[in-house]
Amino acid sequence: MARFSRLRLEQLEERCVPATWGNPWPDATHLTLSFAPDGTQLGGQTSNLFSTLNARAPAATWQQQILRAFQTWAAQTGVNITVVADGGQPFGVAGRPQSDSRFGDIRIGAAAFSDDALIFSSPFDLTGGTASGDVRINSATWGKGSPYDLYTAMLQEAGHVLGVGNSSDPASVMYETYLGARSGLSSDDVAAVRAIYGTRPPDVYEGSAGNNTLATAARLSLLADANGLLSIAADADLAKGDRDFYTFTAPNLLGSLQITLQHAGLSLLTPRVTVYDGAGRVVGSAVSVNPTGGDLTIRVSGLTPLGTYRVSVEGASGDVYDVGSYRLQIQSVPLVNSLLGGLTGTVFPVVQSLTGALLNNDLHTNDSFLTSGLLGGLLGTTTATPSQFDISYRASISDKADVDYYRVVAGQGGVMQVMAWGINESTLLPRVTVYDANSKPVPAQVLTNEAASSPCN
Repeated sequence: MARFSRLRLEQLEERCVPATWGNPWPDATHLTLSFAPDGTQLGGQTSNLFSTLNARAPAATWQQQILRAFQTWAAQTGVNITVVADGGQPFGVAGRPQSDSRFGDIRIGAAAFSDDALIFSSPFDLTGGTASGDVRINSATWGKGSPYDLYTAMLQEAGHVLGVGNSSDPASVMYETYLGARSGLSSDDVAAVRAIYGTRPPDVYEGSAGNNTLATAARLSLLADANGLLSIAADADLAKGDRDFYTFTAPNLLGSLQITLQHAGLSLLTPRVTVYDGAGRVVGSAVSVNPTGGDLTIRVSGLTPLGTYRVSVEGASGDVYDVGSYRLQIQSVPLVNSLLGGLTGTVFPVVQSLTGALLNNDLHTNDSFLTSGLLGGLLGTTTATPSQFDISYRASISDKADVDYYRVVAGQGGVMQVMAWGINESTLLPRVTVYDANSKPVPAQVLTNEAASSPCN
């Protein structure tokens, strides 16, 4: 974001950041953000983010302003953003274009730059490496007594990070010059980000009629795990103005249920979860007021064996934090755990731990050319594919012997770009090879490589 300044000739510092608008992040449903610690190398300087903004307000306050700016965009589309730790590696260091475990996809730092800009940032770019998503605050114009509104300035940079370019409309937050504090996005801003990422798609539990009421609650079935206990995990989303209801039948055993609502690590959603018995009476509830807070857990005792129970999940903030992804877990707790927990005041851990299965684990069914699956056809996609990509797919390598083969139908452009990397906390280092219809390797150019130097150090 630019500010008013007298015209003069000045040599600027190096700002080697990609700036091609309209490119979506390949996995925008799992974006991460981190705040670089002071001392992090940033463009020939060291970041002074915390010392600069701590002079304005407590860290929790200015960080919430930055997160709210990003969530304002995410709430209008299918984007999820979560906060992760930053290891302090230099900005632009070689690494994955997304899901680098050392820091966030979006990194926030600060240093003293020339005063022609308040903040500048870079969108995702195929050749940008880890420099994609970097946000650099000009510490020379921020700090105690600065007249600028941090939320407003960061609102524009969040749009840039998501691929939205500048606007010539003064009503847009993407108008290049700072005009004072703003409260949110214009209709053109919303249309611009949706043109890149679309709207937030309904999750698989919505069904044709939705699951927004007790009467239309989506049915969940508790399944026995390896320990013989009953559990289920439902991964779902809350869209703007949404509320999700689920119904299930309690097991035919004595004990209790533990209902857990996970949002940390999935989105900036601040949820409220409520549990009802068969008569519609509330038997438990929990609420989050912090978008970076921990899980919500409800213990329901005195179960009616084979009784009907319902769970509702909704946003609790009344603002942009009412939107995002979450995981609902329902676990049976044996009677011995329930009794001992009541006597000692301690909630004993459930015997089984509910761990996420490998995503789209093919069980070695596509380990050859002959058994390859058709991407975009029989395999479909795990999430809505952004318009700038022909196909997106998320899957797993299950062991050292696993090799996944896929078939694609070439388009009309004559050039195909292929990207692959480990997602979330995966340590996978994938190798990609492209073959023609006769199973022969085709000539290809490597544009970026995690082990290579970043093109924008």
